Amino acid sequence: MAILPMYWRGTENWRWSAGTDTLDASVTIGGVTTALGQRTVSSLILQEGVWPTAFTVDGETDVTLELKQTTNMYGSLAADNFVLVKADEADELVQDGSFERARQNAWNGDLTSDYWRSAQNNVGQKYSYIYVAPYTYADINLGYSRYDGDRYAIVVGTGSLEQDIAFPAAGIYRLTIHTADRYDQLNLGNNPLRASFYPQGGTTNQAAEIGIFRAWTTNFAERVAYFRVPSAGNYTFRIEGTITTPNCDRMARLDAVSIRYVKDGTFTDDVPDVPESASIEVADGAKLRLDFPGNLKLDNVRYAGRSYSGTLTAENCPFILGPGSIEVTPKGTVLLFR
Repeated sequence: MAILPMYWRGTENWRWSAGTDTLDASVTIGGVTTALGQRTVSSLILQEGVWPTAFTVDGETDVTLELKQTTNMYGSLAADNFVLVKADEADELVQDGSFERARQNAWNGDLTSDYWRSAQNNVGQKYSYIYVAPYTYADINLGYSRYDGDRYAIVVGTGSLEQDIAFPAAGIYRLTIHTADRYDQLNLGNNPLRASFYPQGGTTNQAAEIGIFRAWTTNFAERVAYFRVPSAGNYTFRIEGTITTPNCDRMARLDAVSIRYVKDGTFTDDVPDVPESASIEVADGAKLRLDFPGNLKLDNVRYAGRSYSGTLTAENCPFILGPGSIEVTPKGTVLLFR
């Protein structure tokens, strides 16, 4: 039985009257209660916080989290997105993932940021840019919601964002982003965002795709994908819009971008429970995501009507995403020439 130290992480804000409030947290495991301490909140926006007291879980006993507002004030404290994480969680690799320190002088200007670089495509598209909200038009027409802090990025057309990242080791990493659509005119929203990475100093032609994420909801929703980095080193992480229509103002909102190394033991199941006799048919242009670290054995895999055999991975099959692999035993007629 594995005993793992854990702690709680969440976002909270204070929404009603001006002042400071506190939120107590405790956990009960097997009848034993552990106080995690207090979080002091005075912001009007959601911000991530951690109750730093670690506690132990065995992976079998239920864990009950109790929250208690300690002050007797008019108003309410809003809390959201509670996550139980390991106390030795890997370091965050993305800098300013919520764009709180990014600025812009014009809606179609370049970002001023110590970490992010933006690129427009105004030659090929009338509307292709990156903009960091809030500003009056964005709040009224796009939505007042935020996920982390007071700012978020708007990705229009094939506009793109890049940041240089040092991956400390080869292995599996977890990308988490939060996307939202605009709420006033949905026909101007729904710009799917593509995430990828490539060696620093290289070109986008070398980019390995992590995934494409749609902004279906007008409130921010979490999107997660796992990917494998072949070797430690310096890379460029990229997020770009995918709508290529020349004169269409299609956009997506982006917030709270995170990349963390997935340490050994995080995945408890190496492969999904799929019978070896199963077959997978992938339509032309679609992607097959393998969010597991192991090798799945299948009878047949077909993409766009063509059968594939051998060990199939994201490195040798352009329709596969994620760190996993599929093993397909070759079949067919053997011709013997003498």
